[in-house]
This record gives sequence, C-alpha cells and structure tokens, in this order.
Amino acid sequence: MSHECPRNGCDAIVGDSVLMCKADWARVPEALQTVVDRAWGRGRGRGSPAHLAAMEAAIRSVNGEPEPAPKLQPHQLWERAGGNGERYRELLREHGYLLAHGDEGYEEGSRTLLCGWPRAEDLP
Repeated sequence: MSHECPRNGCDAIVGDSVLMCKADWARVPEALQTVVDRAWGRGRGRGSPAHLAAMEAAIRSVNGEPEPAPKLQPHQLWERAGGNGERYRELLREHGYLLAHGDEGYEEGSRTLLCGWPRAEDLP
C-alpha cells in the first residue's frame, strides 16, 4: 500500500511505512522527527493517540501551519463561567467535554457511563 505525501503541493507517492517523502521529512525539525519515530515504535504504535498527534504535528510543520491552541481544561471553563452552572455546561459542550442529544457521537456513547454528577436516585 502507498499514499501521497501529505505536504501541500507535493505529489510524491510513498509507502505506508513512512509518513512523507524524504525531501519533506528532511524539513521536519529533528526533535519532531524523534517524537514521530518514538510514537511509531517500529509499527507497534501505529494509530495510537501519540502517533496520530505526532504525525499531525509533523504535517503541520512542513505545511507551515501553526500549532492549534491548547484545549481548555474543565476547571478553566468553570472559572470562565464565573460559577454559573448553566454557562459551565454550555462551555463544556462547546469544548467537546459534554455531549447533548443531537451532537455527533451522542448516539454511540455509553448509556451506563457515569458522568460524575449524582443521579437523583443516589441522593438522600
């Protein structure tokens, strides 16, 4: 199997065991190459979250794209909501921490997964 080099404007075809063509791989900073290689782990890490994130970062680097902004953590969203529970839930949904009916992935979610909030039947 093979795929096209992911650098915008490059039409080189490369094997599945490499991310991009040799010329574009040389443009990836050495430290990031090391991260990709370690996440790949001679194929054992293929498709892992670490491998996918490293590949995305390498592709962004050769395409000159900026790093995405870090995702805000729930406690930061609580602070941003100013203690308002309804606004906090809105922010959780906006940042992908909380799904609501109709959201992508909602129907595939576990119906038995605890959300961390007490259920009415568990309250005294």
